[in-house]
Amino acid sequence: MIVGVDEAGRGCVIGPMVICGVGAKSMNIKGIKDSKLLTPEKREKLAHAIKKEVIYYYKIFSPKKIDEYTRKNKLNVLELEGFSEIIKKFDPSSKFFVDSCDVNSERFKRNIISITGEIDIVSEHKADIKYPIVSAASILAKVKRDKFIKDIGYDLGSGYPSDKKTVSFLKNWYREKKDFPDFVRESWDTIKKIKENTKQQRLI
Repeated sequence: MIVGVDEAGRGCVIGPMVICGVGAKSMNIKGIKDSKLLTPEKREKLAHAIKKEVIYYYKIFSPKKIDEYTRKNKLNVLELEGFSEIIKKFDPSSKFFVDSCDVNSERFKRNIISITGEIDIVSEHKADIKYPIVSAASILAKVKRDKFIKDIGYDLGSGYPSDKKTVSFLKNWYREKKDFPDFVRESWDTIKKIKENTKQQRLI
């Protein structure tokens, strides 16, 4: 079996980070590529097809848990723990492929093995582009995360700090309610800036 592991939502200021592991004998579903290169409609369609052909597992980290690790400068540790937990759900004789969150992909590999025990694993940057099995994991993770964002029930954009719609939503929310809801990652610089700018405006 080959297994791919990837995440969605690491850099978002809103919502969870979703890690997904996908296992299959092979991955030959037409059209599979990195989830960021697909439209939401195409991702949904492919996710449906992927789920019919593979074994898959999710690990979901809440904004609160992400804040806890980020404030200790240990977001990579959280992701390492999530990847390792997913990997341990599969047959250890599988061939594993992971999209490294560490700038040093070999270190990420060693750290995973230190938790899972000896396994055959390839750790690379852009693995979601290079290996279809990782692309499949990327798609399932992204679709799962998108559902979380949709279920929040507000028109808040993608949840990324680079999204003007997301930032506008956060500014308006804080201006009106003087606080942030539990689906927001308060350890993010975006939130710190909004709080500081709002505070300064009140002093004027």
